[in-house]
Amino acid sequence: MSEEKREIILQAATHAFAEKGFAAVGIREIAREAGLNSATLYHYFENKEGIYATVLERTFDQLVAILHEISLKEMEPEPLLRFAIDRYIDFIKDHRDILKILVHEFNLETDIVADVATKFYNKFFKIAEEMLAARKSDTGVRQIEPKHLLISGIGLCIIYFTIAPLFDLLEGKDQLSPAMLAEWKKTVSDLMLYGIMER
Repeated sequence: MSEEKREIILQAATHAFAEKGFAAVGIREIAREAGLNSATLYHYFENKEGIYATVLERTFDQLVAILHEISLKEMEPEPLLRFAIDRYIDFIKDHRDILKILVHEFNLETDIVADVATKFYNKFFKIAEEMLAARKSDTGVRQIEPKHLLISGIGLCIIYFTIAPLFDLLEGKDQLSPAMLAEWKKTVSDLMLYGIMER
């Protein structure tokens, strides 16, 4: 039961932080969103910063886990890249609140974001470096700085979701429909492949 309550708190906090940003959310609001009282939150977390750090750590854990899963795949470069883009776009689609939090906080206004990101930075790029080093012998693959490859790929996955509401309005159609997302996955994969494959 305690794990269940902790999860309810984290989900409520994730939604609140996504809608308003860290600075604008208080413990009472998280408690109200979770359907609990403030005292219960303090039983599970020392303060709002602790809740926020846990939300961020879970997100980075998931992102690292996806990259690790990708690194274990025995696939040729092209299908591997397409698989990776599919996984990250699906993750973002299923975790829109997390995307909002990251967009709110990319400016590193809080030390919490910097601390959590620093903890995961080396882990994340170590997997990428090892994966690319293992594929050095793949013919036709350019040697690219892993950091630049990951930043470009993640950026292309994220940007679609941040501008989708505008294009919903301009075009009058759901940019997050399965058909539109499939089209975006293909576009991102094609763009990435053009950059990493020697033609």
